Amino acid sequence: MSAYRTSYAVTLTCLLAAGCAAPDAGVAPAHIGKVTDPGQDAAVAMVSDGAKITVYVCGGPTTFDKMTRWFQGDLGPDGTFELEKSGGFQVTGDLTSGKGQLTTDLGQTLAWAARPTTNEVEGLYAAMDGSCRTGAIVGDLDGNGTMRLQGTWCDGLDRFAQVSPLTPAMSLTDRGIAVSVLTDPVKTIFVDRVRHP
Repeated sequence: MSAYRTSYAVTLTCLLAAGCAAPDAGVAPAHIGKVTDPGQDAAVAMVSDGAKITVYVCGGPTTFDKMTRWFQGDLGPDGTFELEKSGGFQVTGDLTSGKGQLTTDLGQTLAWAARPTTNEVEGLYAAMDGSCRTGAIVGDLDGNGTMRLQGTWCDGLDRFAQVSPLTPAMSLTDRGIAVSVLTDPVKTIFVDRVRHP
């Protein structure tokens, strides 16, 4: 399996450009962040309507084909959740504190931290390509003021590749964000905002 690089930094140009989409009132609140243990490169994103929650863990350049997972389930009235995924992965957390843990199939427990999104571009994006759900997390994941996109494509046949924004300045269109899938040959797909858990 070939490794493909992503996590390209992208600018805030879209936020200032006239062509950016207006906030969508029908979008459930989203949180974005990352796994905080030293040496880890996975990002996390969550969308919740207060009763249900979708969590996406997206591996980075060294872990995209091992750590990337989708989780869905119930959100407790106190903002906590405990979700399991086939294959031995589990994610637990508290939306109020913005903290939680990810347990891998090898039994490794990792901490994550996330915060509510602050603009109309930040959030969780997805697209179906074949039988697998490609995901992308967009935002200031590192807390340094720089927007970036981290995403992983899959095809349901155990093939994975990273994705990168099609242009350095992300453009949010009515179809979502155009990304390059770093396969051979490279292909383009649109990832759209995940609006509901």
